[in-house]
Amino acid sequence: TCAARAGVVYLSKTVAVEWAEHQIQVNCVAPGAVETEGFGNYPPEASATFAQANPMLHVGESFDIAEACAYLAAPSGKFITG
Repeated sequence: TCAARAGVVYLSKTVAVEWAEHQIQVNCVAPGAVETEGFGNYPPEASATFAQANPMLHVGESFDIAEACAYLAAPSGKFITG
């Protein structure tokens, strides 16, 4: 649900601030619509609605999420928290 998702986001931000002094990074990856096997169960008009709801006007792919997570976990993401 939206409330649960918001709770995870705000918890992540709060913990990120509290643990930053210990050099511990906390990030939350909360993607929008992602094209998976289950995504194909939606009718085409629903898929179009998901794409239009995204500011980039397309639905993400699993690889997009994996790349974001890899970046955050890599040394290149060492300055990103919260």
